[in-house]
Amino acid sequence: MGYRTTVTAIITTGWLVTVANIGDSSAIVDTGSTVLELTRSHRIHTNVEEQERLKQGGCTIASLGFHLQGPAKPNEPGVGPLRVWPGGLCVSRSIGDHDAGQEVVPVPHIRQLMMPSSGSRLILGSDGLWDVLSQKAVAQQLKILTTKPAAASLMASVARDLRIQDDVTVIVVDILPNATTSFPSQQLRVAQLHHTLRMHDPAPVSAEPKASSSMFSCFKRNSHSNSPLDVEEGSLSQPSAPGGVQLLSDLDCLKVYPGLKDLINDAFARADAFSKACEAYCRPQSQSNMPLSNWSLSKSLEMVKRKSTGLSSEHDG
Repeated sequence: MGYRTTVTAIITTGWLVTVANIGDSSAIVDTGSTVLELTRSHRIHTNVEEQERLKQGGCTIASLGFHLQGPAKPNEPGVGPLRVWPGGLCVSRSIGDHDAGQEVVPVPHIRQLMMPSSGSRLILGSDGLWDVLSQKAVAQQLKILTTKPAAASLMASVARDLRIQDDVTVIVVDILPNATTSFPSQQLRVAQLHHTLRMHDPAPVSAEPKASSSMFSCFKRNSHSNSPLDVEEGSLSQPSAPGGVQLLSDLDCLKVYPGLKDLINDAFARADAFSKACEAYCRPQSQSNMPLSNWSLSKSLEMVKRKSTGLSSEHDG
């Protein structure tokens, strides 16, 4: 089967943040007044665009059937979230799931943003965190904590929730204007400033947010909130607004480099063929019926080298 994983990687350079993700491990930024998702989740159940891509590639999109042996039949409600078949994965992109078909690819979505000079907090978590806590709940829970206690608090919350048993990884990183301040104190100052400005120029309660094609358009502002400590899930703020985040680039590498999927699939096919050839060549005759998966590629390559130099013996393997 091999190893497979999802990944969210972040590079920070001053206020500049570059985020790349594959799968459903997500990252958010808390600016003190607004919570924004930095990643583009590849969870099939919530990503309609990825559903269409997989269908066009010949995959079946369906929940697990009640028989628990494959996809649900047409018009059958099924069990759990939508999955891609073959494979039955909940994500449309991952690393190491090549056996799930050529449409499940390890190709990231990349975003680059400029963080506000007033400071911000980055929170990265695997799907086990976000299955238990919402983005807003995470930000609210950590608002008075520094980074180490913040990460420990989230892990404790997940451990206490018995609905989902999953492995969890959490990373909390603060980007601050100087080393003498902390994010909780910086967050309070920015939130109070944001609240003061909103009181001077309040938005109509009945006003509906305008449609947007920005990466944060899936969130709506909570115009009913009046607490200066309240954190909102909102749309992309203007760079001059308190807690504003500026989006610099938003790239789906699968669209920017359309030939990348074929290159990756070809590389996987070549590596798989080479691995099987090495394993078949190196296995002792007495173990010829042993499954190839029981032999590692590294061991096979070592034995190929030894045999090619005349150093092999009857005890190899």
